[in-house]
Amino acid sequence: MTLKLFLKSLPYLLTIGALIFVVNIIHSDGYDKGMQAVQQKWDTDKETTRIEVAKLKTEYDLREQGHRLENTRVTHELAESQKNYELDISTLGSKYEHRLLLSKQRADSYKRQAEGGTAVCRDLASHTTRLDSSIEEGRSLVQELGVTLRLRDNQIISLGNQILNDRKLFSE
Repeated sequence: MTLKLFLKSLPYLLTIGALIFVVNIIHSDGYDKGMQAVQQKWDTDKETTRIEVAKLKTEYDLREQGHRLENTRVTHELAESQKNYELDISTLGSKYEHRLLLSKQRADSYKRQAEGGTAVCRDLASHTTRLDSSIEEGRSLVQELGVTLRLRDNQIISLGNQILNDRKLFSE
């Protein structure tokens, strides 16, 4: 009896098995095609992102190179300003020493003139000498201050340019 029952149900079992087999093939094929479509889209997005990153990297590299060149120029300007400042200070020092020598010669002349007269003349010569030295020292300091101010002006301008260069790099 089980054999009869088995034979009677065999077409149904085969139909169910074939149906499961067909559904499995359809499902598997659809899954593979869907997976390929998603993978293809993913690969396309990755390639697009890679290209954009490469473009941005190239752009930022160019900006950074320009920034470095500008900073090098500004640094060179600052070094030149410092060198000019030191040369100017050295020249002013030499001129000051020369003027002090001339001042000392004038002081000797004042003293010789005062020795021909009274003690008041000597006091006057001494006072005149101190005034002359002060005048020469003041001249030297004023010139040194002018040179120092020119240096600072150049440094401020250069640093301002460097700051603008930095802002330009970051704002683009």
